[in-house]
Amino acid sequence: MRRTPLVLTLTLTLTLTASLTACTRTETPQTTTKAQPGHYITLAGNGPDGGPGSIEPPIDLIEAPGNTILFLGESGTVFRLTPDGRVSQYAGGPNLGNPTPPNGPLSIALDANGAVLLAVATSSGVVDLYKLAPGAPPERVASVGKTVNPLSVHLVRTPSDEVWLLKDGWFLQETAPGVFEPVPHPKGLPKSGKVLAAARDGEALLLALSREFVWLQDGKVSRRVHQRGILHETQGASIAPDGKGGAYAANHGAYVDMRLPDGSHGSIMDGHSGRVPCTTMPSSGITGSGDTANLSKAAQLLRREDQLLVADSGCARILAIGLPTKTFSWAD
Repeated sequence: MRRTPLVLTLTLTLTLTASLTACTRTETPQTTTKAQPGHYITLAGNGPDGGPGSIEPPIDLIEAPGNTILFLGESGTVFRLTPDGRVSQYAGGPNLGNPTPPNGPLSIALDANGAVLLAVATSSGVVDLYKLAPGAPPERVASVGKTVNPLSVHLVRTPSDEVWLLKDGWFLQETAPGVFEPVPHPKGLPKSGKVLAAARDGEALLLALSREFVWLQDGKVSRRVHQRGILHETQGASIAPDGKGGAYAANHGAYVDMRLPDGSHGSIMDGHSGRVPCTTMPSSGITGSGDTANLSKAAQLLRREDQLLVADSGCARILAIGLPTKTFSWAD
């Protein structure tokens, strides 16, 4: 693969300043909680071997009040990450037994009332939704049938502060307590196009299809951009809008890359998909060089102004990438 550095000028800022209510089991804080432009650091976790500062492999990341982060661990427990790098348990998840991955905990979101919603896939592939709260037992609120691909299931907070469930290519919304029905397709978006990932982008909702990014606003397609780099449906995908008409994207275990407003792309971090032991992975380094594999499995992305957070579930850590950063070219 020919890798050519490309400088992308992106201007964003991050301030991490507060925390949620006090919870149990606080881990050792990291010494640095902000990555410099063009570099990455390990914000939380130290790999799968345990020890001080270790965390559960993160499956999903969301923003929470007070500039904190909530992340979903592989057990279904939700943890909080404070601005100074401390990790503590926020809310316990349901007892799911031992479902075979990719079944198990899948995604979290905050509803309009601030409650944590959790989507899980049972051992039989049925998707259940739970409501979680600190100090309270998990409450199952709905069951929405089997999924073809658990990696395609995401909870998404819309610009109207609803929570939609992305399942097998399209959205479901709650129309009555515990009742979920398909969201009407907007005009101009073919029903045959499967949505692989979605994220709020200001007053619009950004949808990632295999070869196209689509922005929905007020129930209509407001913008479409053909992508020159494909997202693979079976691998699972995640996106994070850059606030400038483009986005960051990842396929699980493959890469983290930048998608520009014109549909072109460049890669920021290369993944090894389990080919390289986590013990040999550096905890910090330079992004956009393409010289080394510096993440395992990019389960979820979240941009916080000039920081792009990556849930590296394969190596049980959360990375922070400082923006702007270089990219390197890669073949589709």
